[in-house]
Amino acid sequence: MAKVEIYSNGNNAKIGNNVSILNLPPVKTCTNCATCAGSCYARFRYQYPNVQKRWDRNWDMTKSEAFVELSTIELKYKATPIVRFHESGDFYSEEYIDKCFELALVNPQIKFYGYTKNKSALRLNALANVNIIYSMIDTVIGEVRNYGSQEYCEFLQDNYNSFICPHDSTWHAEGKKCMIDCQECLTKDSVCFVEHGNRAKNDKYSRDTLWALQVEMGD
Repeated sequence: MAKVEIYSNGNNAKIGNNVSILNLPPVKTCTNCATCAGSCYARFRYQYPNVQKRWDRNWDMTKSEAFVELSTIELKYKATPIVRFHESGDFYSEEYIDKCFELALVNPQIKFYGYTKNKSALRLNALANVNIIYSMIDTVIGEVRNYGSQEYCEFLQDNYNSFICPHDSTWHAEGKKCMIDCQECLTKDSVCFVEHGNRAKNDKYSRDTLWALQVEMGD
C-alpha cells in the first residue's frame, strides 16, 4: 500500500465502511461556494490541525503525477467497492478532473460518486462506474442549492424530480448508513438534502427561494 494514505474510511455517523473518501481543503478547492460557504460543515472540521494537515497533504498528492498509481495501489489494498470524491472540497482544475477520469477508467470494479459545483466535472459521467451529481438544481428562477427545509426539498422533488436523501435523525438512531442501506447517489442525477433543527428553522434562503419559485410557477 502507499506509504501515505490518501483515502479515509467511511465508517462514520453517515457513510458506511464500504466507502473510501477522498477529502480536500474546503473553499480553497471549491470553484463556486458562494451559496454554501456560510453553512459548510467541512470548514468547521478544517479548523482542527490534524484534519487541515491531512486534507492539505491530500491536495498535494492529487497534484502529483503519481496520484492515479498511488490511489490504485491503496484502493486495491483496501478492497474498496465504492469511492466518494470530496465530502470536503471539489474538482478544482481540468488537470485534476483528467486524473480522476483516469483513476475511474483503470478501476472499473469500483463505483465512484460525488457532488460538485464545477460543471466540467460532469464529464466524468461518461464512464459507466462514475456518478457525479451537480450540487445546484436548475429551475425557472435559475440555479438553486440542493439542500434546505423539508418543504423546500419536497417542492424540488415534486417539480424538478430531485431525490430527497432519506438519511435523517431516524436513520441515525437506527444505525443506517449511506451506501449500505441506500445507494441512490450512485445513479441519481439530482439529490436534495433536508436540513434539521436550528439550521432549518433559521434558513432564510429556503424560505425566500421557495417563495420565489412558487410565485414564478403560480403555485
